[in-house]
Amino acid sequence: MVGVDLLPFVLVLVLLTAVTVAVMTWAGVALRRDAVVASVRAVVQLSLISLVIAWAFEHPAAAAALLVVMLAAAALTSTRRIGLGNGVYPVVFGAIFCGAAVTVGLVVVFDVLPGGPEMVVPFAAQVIGGAMVAASLSGQRLRDDVTDRWGEVEAGLAIGLTPRQSVAEFGPRAVGRALAPGLDQTRAAGLVTASAMQSPGKKEIHQALRMEGNPSRTMFPQLGSGG
Repeated sequence: MVGVDLLPFVLVLVLLTAVTVAVMTWAGVALRRDAVVASVRAVVQLSLISLVIAWAFEHPAAAAALLVVMLAAAALTSTRRIGLGNGVYPVVFGAIFCGAAVTVGLVVVFDVLPGGPEMVVPFAAQVIGGAMVAASLSGQRLRDDVTDRWGEVEAGLAIGLTPRQSVAEFGPRAVGRALAPGLDQTRAAGLVTASAMQSPGKKEIHQALRMEGNPSRTMFPQLGSGG
């Protein structure tokens, strides 16, 4: 029965969420509510989006529209996480789009992934997710650095530098911090990531390694967020 099959999943989800909240409380991390809301929201969203994706697999035009919705949602999530208002949304959207478009575009043009939308859409979703994380990390780091060293920024403005020139030195550092998770994942591919997968046949292993170990998947999205 479906209910019986879902019971272990629900139980584990509740236990993991409780452990997360307990550890965050013990460590004094003020994101406990976010952790609970994110867990519940993920379950609801995945349940609903699975129905949409199943339908989109049979309609290529709908699959393209779904990717646009994913991009918009990713940009909105990063914009909220950066916390500088909706004015940065176009920049964040453009950064995520450029990073994801390079990776997914090359994969599609050279027909790296077999099959149709049922392969491209999940891959594109992972790339968009990576670009979203990179945009959030770089945006937050840039915001924090500018805030902490605002006196230096004001000094630059006072001697005639433009706002862009005054914060130019903080950009590379923010991008470097955003690149770190993707670089670590690429460096550990085959040692950490691939070893956690199931034990499929040779064909499935080769395909999985192309997905997990492809540097473009983890690097291009982050490069897109550096703008």
